[in-house]
Amino acid sequence: MVLRAYAKYLQQVRFRFSQSYIEKALITHPTIARDLIDYFLTRHDPKLSAKAKKEAENIEHPRERALDK
Repeated sequence: MVLRAYAKYLQQVRFRFSQSYIEKALITHPTIARDLIDYFLTRHDPKLSAKAKKEAENIEHPRERALDK
Protein backbone atom coordinates (compact mmCIF):
# COMPACT_ATOMS: atom_id res chain seq x y z
CA MET A 1 0.00 0.00 0.00
CA VAL A 2 2.85 2.39 0.81
CA LEU A 3 4.53 1.71 -2.51
CA ARG A 4 1.26 2.24 -4.38
CA ALA A 5 0.86 5.57 -2.60
CA TYR A 6 4.38 6.55 -3.68
CA ALA A 7 3.54 5.68 -7.28
CA LYS A 8 0.34 7.74 -7.16
CA TYR A 9 2.22 10.68 -5.67
CA LEU A 10 4.84 10.45 -8.40
CA GLN A 11 2.09 10.61 -11.02
CA GLN A 12 0.79 13.82 -9.45
CA VAL A 13 4.20 15.47 -9.66
CA ARG A 14 4.52 14.43 -13.30
CA PHE A 15 7.14 11.73 -12.72
CA ARG A 16 8.06 10.50 -16.17
CA PHE A 17 7.63 6.75 -15.56
CA SER A 18 4.23 5.06 -15.57
CA GLN A 19 2.78 3.22 -12.59
CA SER A 20 3.12 -0.01 -14.54
CA TYR A 21 6.83 0.63 -15.05
CA ILE A 22 7.32 1.41 -11.35
CA GLU A 23 5.44 -1.75 -10.34
CA LYS A 24 7.60 -3.88 -12.63
CA ALA A 25 10.77 -2.28 -11.26
CA LEU A 26 9.72 -2.99 -7.67
CA ILE A 27 8.77 -6.58 -8.50
CA THR A 28 12.13 -7.06 -10.20
CA HIS A 29 13.98 -5.61 -7.18
CA PRO A 30 12.15 -6.87 -4.07
CA THR A 31 15.03 -6.06 -1.71
CA ILE A 32 14.93 -2.41 -2.69
CA ALA A 33 11.12 -2.42 -2.41
CA ARG A 34 11.37 -3.85 1.11
CA ASP A 35 14.00 -1.29 2.07
CA LEU A 36 11.77 1.53 0.83
CA ILE A 37 8.96 0.26 3.04
CA ASP A 38 11.29 -0.09 6.04
CA TYR A 39 12.60 3.41 5.49
CA PHE A 40 9.08 4.86 5.29
CA LEU A 41 7.91 3.04 8.41
CA THR A 42 10.99 4.11 10.36
CA ARG A 43 10.81 7.75 9.32
CA HIS A 44 7.10 8.06 10.12
CA ASP A 45 6.79 6.02 13.33
CA PRO A 46 5.97 8.49 16.13
CA LYS A 47 7.12 5.94 18.73
CA LEU A 48 10.73 6.04 17.53
CA SER A 49 13.28 8.45 18.88
CA ALA A 50 14.95 11.14 16.82
CA LYS A 51 18.14 9.06 16.96
CA ALA A 52 16.40 6.05 15.42
CA LYS A 53 14.96 8.24 12.69
CA LYS A 54 18.40 9.69 12.01
CA GLU A 55 19.77 6.15 11.73
CA ALA A 56 17.13 5.50 9.07
CA GLU A 57 19.09 7.84 6.84
CA ASN A 58 21.81 5.18 6.84
CA ILE A 59 19.24 2.94 5.15
CA GLU A 60 18.40 5.59 2.59
CA HIS A 61 21.82 6.45 1.20
CA PRO A 62 22.94 2.94 0.10
CA ARG A 63 19.49 2.42 -1.46
CA GLU A 64 19.81 5.61 -3.46
CA ARG A 65 23.05 4.26 -4.91
CA ALA A 66 21.36 0.92 -5.66
CA LEU A 67 18.54 2.70 -7.48
CA ASP A 68 21.02 4.66 -9.58
CA LYS A 69 22.45 1.46 -11.06
